[in-house]
Formats: sequence, C-alpha cells, structure tokens
Amino acid sequence: APDRPGGAAARNDDEVSDLFAGARVTVAGLKANPDLNGKVGTIAGFEESKGRWIVDLGPGLGKKLFREANLVVPGSEALLKMRSPSEMVRASAASAAAAASLAPA
Repeated sequence: APDRPGGAAARNDDEVSDLFAGARVTVAGLKANPDLNGKVGTIAGFEESKGRWIVDLGPGLGKKLFREANLVVPGSEALLKMRSPSEMVRASAASAAAAASLAPA
C-alpha cells in the first residue's frame, strides 16, 4: 500500500498502512462518537495538517476525519486489535453487508 501523502508515513512501528484514497473502511473504537462505530465508508484523502484520514460515510453523514487507529480495512488483521469481541462482530457484519451491497445482482 502506498505511504500517506506528504511523507506522513513515519510511524513508531513497522506496520504498513492499508489505507489509501478509495479504500473501503469500517469505523471502530470511537468513544466520543460511538454511533459511528461500524459505519462503512470510503477514504477520500488524508488531511496532513490534522494527521487524519478523510472518510466519506455517504448521504446523511458526509465526510469526516478519523485517526488511522479508528479505521479498519475489511478482512485486515486490524479486526484482531479491536477492544472487544462485540466490536469485531459489528465491524465484520458491517463489512459483510458492504461487500454484499457491492456484489453484482
């Protein structure tokens, strides 16, 4: 996966980000806005000045900024890092529903 724009890929670990513009992601682990946990969106870009990813959550919610730690790429190992099994179930269900909606009829 490509690095974040503007050389913002410097991190404290060796993990490679799966995030890039156009990637489908599930929001997870939010405490301030828990109603957004499990929502699926598309990454629209990276806001360098805030160090946040711009995610389009679709009609009604629009574009919002998220830390990388709160975005999960469906099928990624990040599901294993969530705080609770219920978060994993909700994110997996949301990812499955998103994948089903993209499948040809």
